[in-house]
Amino acid sequence: MDKNAARVQLQGKSLGLGVVLTLVVGGLGMFYLSVWWGVIGLFCEGLAWILSFLTGGLFSFLLIGWRVVAVIVTVVSINNHNRRLLDSLD
Repeated sequence: MDKNAARVQLQGKSLGLGVVLTLVVGGLGMFYLSVWWGVIGLFCEGLAWILSFLTGGLFSFLLIGWRVVAVIVTVVSINNHNRRLLDSLD
């Protein structure tokens, strides 16, 4: 099989699905990236929820900030993953 045929059959991770999962379910959606990112995502989001709850919503900006950071991490991680897949064919 030549490299061009392999590129057609290669299945990378979907950027759209990763972003939607991260936006909808937060840290739990980061398990689509990897187990490691999922654990980090759950920990950071849980910490933000606890701080927001304990301070009566004073730290609720952390929840929004974390989602923005999580989406950025998702985009970069999926692009790197897909690039590594394509580079492995060369």
